[in-house]
Amino acid sequence: MGAVGLSRRFFFALFALLRYEVNLGFLERPLSVGFIWGAITGEWQMALSLAVFHELLWLDLFPAGTYIPPNGVLPLLLCLVVAGRFNLPSPDLLAVPLLLVLPAALCGAQLEYLLRKRENRQYNAILHWGRQPGDDRVLPAKIVRSSLLWHGFAQFLLFVAWSLVLDVTIRIFASAFGYIPRVSGVMWGHLWFVGGLGGILSLRIRRAYVVFGFSLAAGVAALVVI
Repeated sequence: MGAVGLSRRFFFALFALLRYEVNLGFLERPLSVGFIWGAITGEWQMALSLAVFHELLWLDLFPAGTYIPPNGVLPLLLCLVVAGRFNLPSPDLLAVPLLLVLPAALCGAQLEYLLRKRENRQYNAILHWGRQPGDDRVLPAKIVRSSLLWHGFAQFLLFVAWSLVLDVTIRIFASAFGYIPRVSGVMWGHLWFVGGLGGILSLRIRRAYVVFGFSLAAGVAALVVI
């Protein structure tokens, strides 16, 4: 699993660059990353099922102005790492890891905020070079290359750190309970329904919220009666 884990970390670092450094449309979205990962590894069901959950969950949070949305690709690939390392092929076994990786998306956004602050200083350096150019005429090119390498390296380290945290946490759970915690009866449809809350919020229509609330209440009532 060492080579596979390393490839997933590199995979995340590469696609994290697509959020801002190399803008290629929707390639940095969880659904696109899940599709590409499934095509590369053949893990279609696992990759796409997890990708749908994370795509729906973060659908309401998108970049607008200076707002930096959570990095939904980070928890997606962390889940794939956990699923492969601990042999968790079903949603009932992945429910707890899914919950554990959600804060990672917020950490990804915080890291990008810190990297943006660093880039502000680089921007000032370019302005200074433009007003008083010296002999080094390739300063902007150096700054761009340095920025790409630094961003990729920082995202790689973030993925490694979170992988270690998850690995230790799950091993502690397994040692304490004698097994990896699972949520019996959970299927992919249930996880997609929870993730769909993000999709409902993205509609920005109060009537949709009301309909969803009544549907949820009716579903819970039906389960209680049954």
